[in-house]
Amino acid sequence: MSGVHCLYIFDRAGTCLYYREWDRPCRPTGSQEDEQKMIFGLCFTLKTLAAAIDPTEGRKPLGSALKIGEGSAFRSFATNNYRTHFQEHPSGIKLILLTRTDWIDCQPLLRHIYEHAYVPYVVRNPLCQPGVPFQSEGFESELETVIGAETK
Repeated sequence: MSGVHCLYIFDRAGTCLYYREWDRPCRPTGSQEDEQKMIFGLCFTLKTLAAAIDPTEGRKPLGSALKIGEGSAFRSFATNNYRTHFQEHPSGIKLILLTRTDWIDCQPLLRHIYEHAYVPYVVRNPLCQPGVPFQSEGFESELETVIGAETK
């Protein structure tokens, strides 16, 4: 599916609950676990930095604990080859989507994945345990529908 490279879903502790690739031309060096740790750490650091350099009143110093939604929100960054989109929910779940650089705002797409795929097929599934990587046919099906619609 042209345009979307991969999706990560992390819990608040940094455990990668889900990973999926679509159109990823080059595999990274190192293990998938190392890549997951790096992408989580990168997004955590950018979120903390964005809050620390927030020019508005009431910002917290660098390194202070942040509540979800507190401070300036980090949403995406781009390199010359890809764009990384980030969305964090009150539950602590973080969705990270890597796309082509011309995909500017994927916040509605990430919210849709969370509300229409993750919540009904993972959160409300008694067989899925919090903090444990999951597999769900319903989630996969909804994800394919949503990503497929975005890439047409």
